[in-house]
Amino acid sequence: MFNKLNLTIDQMNGFFFTSPYPKDSLTSLITYLNTKPYIYTRDFSASAYVHYQTGAINVVTFFFNMNPVNQQDLIKTVQALKLVDTNGDTKDIVLKVPVGEETYWLKKLRENGMVTWTQLNCIEQILPFMRKAGKKKNRTR
Repeated sequence: MFNKLNLTIDQMNGFFFTSPYPKDSLTSLITYLNTKPYIYTRDFSASAYVHYQTGAINVVTFFFNMNPVNQQDLIKTVQALKLVDTNGDTKDIVLKVPVGEETYWLKKLRENGMVTWTQLNCIEQILPFMRKAGKKKNRTR
């Protein structure tokens, strides 16, 4: 959907999976996932753990820079590893939109049936405070 809108998917989280592999394959799975440039980046790495009750491996990692090539690779990876989506209720996607069009996209995305919540991240540039020329601050000790 977002690819058709020509919006950049900067980050995805909340896409949780279970693995059919035994718990002793956890380290191998994490090592393999860390070969993916959309996982092992921005000081993040693959995150997975063995569930204390079920013994199943759960993959709970972030995905970054999800351009169409990385999206296709993720789909192939999920299929190859036979990962099963846990169908969690919260899947978050951070989109980059053109500067000045933020409110337009906020409204447009809210109209889409797949999107249940939208919010601006309100990133703005803050300039350092500059003292006016000619004014000196008196200091006493």
